[in-house]
Amino acid sequence: MGEGKELIAFVHLCVEPNHVSDIISNLCSCQRVTRVYGVTGEYDVIAIVKVRDLNELHRFLRSNVMNLRGIKGATTSIVLEERFAVGETVDLSHQNNRL
Repeated sequence: MGEGKELIAFVHLCVEPNHVSDIISNLCSCQRVTRVYGVTGEYDVIAIVKVRDLNELHRFLRSNVMNLRGIKGATTSIVLEERFAVGETVDLSHQNNRL
C-alpha cells in the first residue's frame, strides 16, 4: 500500500450466542478496530479493522480474533476501493463505473 494508506478489512464473525457480548467487548478494546456491529443474518458480529498491510492483518486476526473463546468461524473482506461515504466527496473520475 502507498505511504499513508491503510488497509481496511471487514471481519465477519460467527459467534456462539452466549459469547457475543464478550467478543464485542474484546474487539472494542483493540486499537486497530474502528467499528463493531452486532448484526442479524449469516454472521453475528462485524468488525471494521484498519491496519498497515496484509501482514499486520494476519497478525491481528491470529492474535485478537481467532483466539477468542466462542468464535465459530470468520470471513474477512478486504476493501479494494471506497466508492461512497456519507458527508465526504469520493473522487470517482479515474474509475470506469464497474458497479
